[in-house]
Amino acid sequence: MIVRVRAPAKVNLFLRVLGRRGDGYHDLETVFHTLGLFDELTFQAAPDLTLSAAGIPSPAGDDNLCLRAARLLQGRTHGRRPGARIRLVKHIPTGAGLGGGSADAAACLVGLNRLWALRLGRPALARLAAELGSDVPFFLVGGAAVGKGRGERLTAIRTRLTAWAVILKPAFGIPTGEAFAALDSIPADRRTCPAATLAGVVRAVTRGSLEALRVHNDFTQPAEARHPRVAQLRVGLLRTGARAAFLTGSGSAVVGLYAGRPAATRAARTLQAKFRGFARVAPLGSFVLRPTPG
Repeated sequence: MIVRVRAPAKVNLFLRVLGRRGDGYHDLETVFHTLGLFDELTFQAAPDLTLSAAGIPSPAGDDNLCLRAARLLQGRTHGRRPGARIRLVKHIPTGAGLGGGSADAAACLVGLNRLWALRLGRPALARLAAELGSDVPFFLVGGAAVGKGRGERLTAIRTRLTAWAVILKPAFGIPTGEAFAALDSIPADRRTCPAATLAGVVRAVTRGSLEALRVHNDFTQPAEARHPRVAQLRVGLLRTGARAAFLTGSGSAVVGLYAGRPAATRAARTLQAKFRGFARVAPLGSFVLRPTPG
């Protein structure tokens, strides 16, 4: 038996960091939304648990979140399950804030749950996902959701938002730990005050109003201060007609939203010719993880 899963990228249409917690993590408020840029995973029964990867380079061995997810699931089923041969074809760049590693981890939980006939329900998978990373539980929900706590406390929202995204990633990534440290170093009275609100972004998403969408990301200020290229890409997107342009996650990818595909495609070609980095066009949509046999 072979099981296939496509793992979508995500963007953060709103991201506020509320403060550091006693356990070292930060409380935050965010609005996740899936994006039609996918990693492709294939699962096949095998004596051992192995992972091979192709496409965009990704972490190897224990640093790969997908393999860690597979081992966690195998261990929690008391080691009674067989192994699996996992094949990952990566299209979502790493270190970008697009959630590629988290999506792959969630896809591993879903794909192996089907391959090994575990019949674990969504709550059980969500508990495992939360152990792997703050963004991983969202990909078990998909579509759009409000995230609180570390991001793992989710409330799904129905999205009617239709847009085409231009995704630009410079040659460098921004490690999550570095991004939080940079944000923490900015005194509260010097941080950018957002015009956007969580409630306002949720209204725009549920009503499908790209015109009313006002995005915000607390990581934008420190990212643009330390990496001028991030600001250049964001401004470039706005100059090519993006209705919104923003850093996603902790970066370094910048995303512009356009009303139609032709405008997005023209903008991507223009901007990629100027900065010669990663550039893709993908639809914003309600994408969910669906394991399929064959």
